[in-house]
Amino acid sequence: MEPRFERHGNSRELAVLVHGLGSSRLVNDVKETLAECLPDADLMVPRFRSTLFSNADPADLAAQLSDLIEAAEQSQPTGGYTRIILVGHSFGALLARKAYVFACGENHELRRGGLIPGTKSWAKKVERIILLAGMNRGWSVTPKPRHRSWAKSCLYWAGETIAWLTRTGYLLRSLRRGSPFIANLRIQWISLARQGRMLPTTIQLLGDIDDVVSDTDNIDLQSGAQFIYLKVPNTGHETVVQFQGAAGEYRKQKFCEALLTSIEELKTEYTIPDNQKPNPDVEQVVFIMHGIRDLGDWTDRLAAQIHERAQAIHRKVAIVTSGYGYFPMGKFLLVGERQKNVRWFMDQYTEALAKYPNARLEFVGHSNGTYLLASALTHYQACSFDRAVFAGTVVRRDFDWDQMVADGRISALRSYVATADWVVGIFPHVFEYLPKALRSADIGSGGFLGFEKFEAKRNEVRFIAGAHSAALCGNNFGPIAQFILTGGGGELPAQLKRSEQARAVLLMAKLCWLIWFALIGVLVLGLEATISYGPSAGIFSPVWVRVLLYVILVIAVLNTI
Repeated sequence: MEPRFERHGNSRELAVLVHGLGSSRLVNDVKETLAECLPDADLMVPRFRSTLFSNADPADLAAQLSDLIEAAEQSQPTGGYTRIILVGHSFGALLARKAYVFACGENHELRRGGLIPGTKSWAKKVERIILLAGMNRGWSVTPKPRHRSWAKSCLYWAGETIAWLTRTGYLLRSLRRGSPFIANLRIQWISLARQGRMLPTTIQLLGDIDDVVSDTDNIDLQSGAQFIYLKVPNTGHETVVQFQGAAGEYRKQKFCEALLTSIEELKTEYTIPDNQKPNPDVEQVVFIMHGIRDLGDWTDRLAAQIHERAQAIHRKVAIVTSGYGYFPMGKFLLVGERQKNVRWFMDQYTEALAKYPNARLEFVGHSNGTYLLASALTHYQACSFDRAVFAGTVVRRDFDWDQMVADGRISALRSYVATADWVVGIFPHVFEYLPKALRSADIGSGGFLGFEKFEAKRNEVRFIAGAHSAALCGNNFGPIAQFILTGGGGELPAQLKRSEQARAVLLMAKLCWLIWFALIGVLVLGLEATISYGPSAGIFSPVWVRVLLYVILVIAVLNTI
């Protein structure tokens, strides 16, 4: 990141303007207005590479921005600034807020990499943060913003696909709703508020025809509940920083209002619905996440059991159940598809964290649902839970639960290992044979062969009679609810307890790689016979046509089981 700094005399004020994706020239009108409104303030407009296909890490950019502001603060000739104002457009709004939370010491992402900004002196000088079309919850292709055309949505989807295939555009992909950068920022902001820190007044200018980010992604009703929102008519995502013409003059007027009006006089122009306001009475929030090949009908029955037991001990509980729909085996085997659900899960996590400020967060997951939690703990350093229950987990056996407990990310885990869970033993188990360097190797056979780490073994249940969904029977809902609510008791009913696993399924698990080859071989041979001896054999003679048909057939089969 390259600093562009304009010092004006012996100013004791600093204004920092952070551009979004593209060139810093896009915010020239804002820069000129800042100079007009604050003629005696020093002005910093840092430049950084932020093209659509940039692979820059937004967390690193935020750390660099925090360091630049600290350097400006320390070089101020009269002993530091008395007031600092941060202004950001689009992604730059996120970057400004992230730099601020880093400066406050909320730097979870940077600790493991050895970059520890620590608490910086400039953080307590920030008086206000102005967001121009700030994508507070990130962006998403779906749901489509109401002002975005279908043609533009198709271009977004194509660009996202090309970036993924070419391993470019990491910066833009890191800004999707629920991504680690976005979710961690929201969690860190909430954390600062809960610490009793007086956060700077944050004012957001909202355009009424934003075709890049949806209204719900611009307005963070939970972690941004204390923001002041100012509406700007006839304004889109890009034009909010354009101050030319009649419409531009009004935008300039609203920006000056956000910049100069006293905080006491500023009033939000957006009313938060009552059902979105924080509820401090809830003591526990329980996430119940279903898995693959599962419509989640059991989640409502378990939720009812948890509510019933919570009432018996006079505890107020909120339940968050799955909302990512039916998830077939084919999608489950693709890391990109699994991560879509993780991003959705973390968006729900941050919503619950803000809505229930005094609650402990608990988790119950089955199959792919358990992957959501393990992946969140791995990639979202600001995420933490109290207790968790796993049924038929697809998490790797060597997942480092000991470290998660030591870091305070989770306090206790109960995992049910079934006697005949051939689904876990065959399908995700084969990925444990792949090198750990492969991103797709983050699933495994913990639900059938058990975990290796001590903290996971402490409450592990070996063995419950049945297959992949064995732990989700009505007789076991009571023990699950008791463990989640109190952390104790909840013994497995005697009729479900077994001392060993089915030997045939254990053998299948050991030979999972061979079963995979056999399954693919049967499909290929069957298709080959159809092509070679069927009436249209000549059409399918090219090798590439046959390979394409093989791939389509395998995907079709996996997406139906």
